[in-house]
Amino acid sequence: MRTGVLFISRYTKLLPWYKSIFEEAGYRNVHVTDKDKDGLNMLISELKPQQIFMTSNFYSIGTPYMVGLLHKMFPKINITVASMDEFPDELAVWFLFHGAQSYVNFLDGFDEFRNGLRLIRYGEDYIAPAIKDIIDCLDEYPDCNLKVTKRQKEILLMLCNGFTKKKMQSELQISEFTVHYHLKELMSIFHVHSREDLIKVAFCLDIITKKNLCFHENREIIEALPEWARVQIKINREQRTVKREK
Repeated sequence: MRTGVLFISRYTKLLPWYKSIFEEAGYRNVHVTDKDKDGLNMLISELKPQQIFMTSNFYSIGTPYMVGLLHKMFPKINITVASMDEFPDELAVWFLFHGAQSYVNFLDGFDEFRNGLRLIRYGEDYIAPAIKDIIDCLDEYPDCNLKVTKRQKEILLMLCNGFTKKKMQSELQISEFTVHYHLKELMSIFHVHSREDLIKVAFCLDIITKKNLCFHENREIIEALPEWARVQIKINREQRTVKREK
């Protein structure tokens, strides 16, 4: 039997506060987590919640696609997206296309946010007013496909492997300006503002996977890698140490 609510957010320190908001809105058996991917899927399988709330920026601009994967894996669970900070309204409709039943927006004000939570608790679908206005004006869903060119994919792969701009320039035989242009275009495509966030999105959407990595020892890159990649780097170090000792 499915019961309770699972709220998913990156803001670990705010999780107790989020829990209190849901409890004040009348929800029972509220669980909060910042677990990612495999850990999250295991938790959902264990808890069997009736309702999942995921923050819109959990996977940066890739969240709609990850919501779609959750919907396919757990089709009987209602999924609501909760925008706790600014998220592009024109992309918010993509959550609904990928299977989210409702969308609440904290920036609409606490009263409206709480009203949305109340309606969802009673089994109704709720769409934040601004998003509903956009949907009402749409003839079709916007094109949110992440169209990355072959050259941009090469740049992204090199970035995730720790290549500097100059190293990319040398390897690809292009100008430093062209490298900068492609990186800027990639950030625009994924709606991120730093190379670190670009790396995170690339892994979240599985554009770059484990088999694509050479694990260059670049501290800035390592800090942006997911946990499994950092573990692999540690294993690589240990293997190299053993070979040297032999």
